[in-house]
Amino acid sequence: MCSLRRHITMAAALLAWAALSSCNNQPTDQGLTSGSKPPETAFAPLPLDGSMNNAFKLRLEWHGNDSDGIIQGYEYRITGPLFDNIWTFTESFFVNFKFRNGWHTIEVRAIDNTGTVDPTPATLNFHVLGPTFDQGILIMDDEPNAVATEALVDAYYDSLMIGAGYTRYTVWDYQAQFATSRPVFTPPPNDTTGTIGIGAFTTIIWYTTDAGNIGLNERILQDYLDMGGNLWVCGSNVIEAITGNSPTGVEFAPNSMPYKYFHALRAKAANLNLDWLIGLDDRFPDASTSYQVPNTTIFQYFLTEVNQLIPQPDAMPVYFFSSNYYRDTRRAIDVNSEEFAGTPNAIVYKGDTFKTALFGFPLVSIARAGAASFNIVNTAAMTKTVRYILEQEFQEPK
Repeated sequence: MCSLRRHITMAAALLAWAALSSCNNQPTDQGLTSGSKPPETAFAPLPLDGSMNNAFKLRLEWHGNDSDGIIQGYEYRITGPLFDNIWTFTESFFVNFKFRNGWHTIEVRAIDNTGTVDPTPATLNFHVLGPTFDQGILIMDDEPNAVATEALVDAYYDSLMIGAGYTRYTVWDYQAQFATSRPVFTPPPNDTTGTIGIGAFTTIIWYTTDAGNIGLNERILQDYLDMGGNLWVCGSNVIEAITGNSPTGVEFAPNSMPYKYFHALRAKAANLNLDWLIGLDDRFPDASTSYQVPNTTIFQYFLTEVNQLIPQPDAMPVYFFSSNYYRDTRRAIDVNSEEFAGTPNAIVYKGDTFKTALFGFPLVSIARAGAASFNIVNTAAMTKTVRYILEQEFQEPK
């Protein structure tokens, strides 16, 4: 009886081993383990060859067959916007892609265990309704409309753009335009309303506050950057606008938007009185952020919640906090920050397909002197900065 049980147990083990050894996570037909016949390749049904207006996110699947061998993997290449038509190897039978607007051709060829490649790759042609990047610059006004200086802030952003030589751009007021909805990346197929998605713009300048809406749109902004867009975020406590939490100096998670797309290592927020923003060099000139109240010896400072931004090694810090920390005895306030002295508050990053700028302060902050109003962040310096980033870093045509 014991001998019979041992035989049954051994047989079951052999059957289990055989089942495991024949498993393959690819949908492939297998023949013998060696042979001279090349493998064959075919696509899964969707999208259909020659189909129009497919979504810009597509999972493409394929199938390999080898009558006298085993499929070991696949190579694919794509002809179309953003792709380089180079063969890429994968062991998977599918890949998730993001496509720009237009026609695309993908070829896939199976490779068997002898290294033999399908000499007649499977080919698929299809059209994608994707981002067009043909509308130039979008300025996203994401500050509360209830602020009394809203119109003045908008006017100064206009003056920065015009002074930098950019007279053609689009402005969206987030609070007014997206009160009941959110921006889209691309218009839906068969859209008849004339919807414009953010994927139509080559560059987005998004100015915001800690109560802003960038975090609500993180997914489409990541799609936008993955597909080749340029994004410049600036404002009061921009990190809280992105992540929903005010930064405390802790390093960002590698999959977070500040880390992955702006290449910020860590950040910290503080409410400070600032008299200067110190630029990296002539491309980013020092910007005064204070003024003397007329007919007095009293100074007014740039007071806002700013972000210290410590970059990763491949990101470029372009503005810094002043190292001149002191006490204004007339007003009994501290000016600048002993903790933040000399550390970065603005960074620029160039990725493989996108470029970003993250400024931990607003480019415009309205100050009043009697009946007059002006930008306490030196407009001439910020105009030069806008010109350089748009022209040289983002390569945005005028």
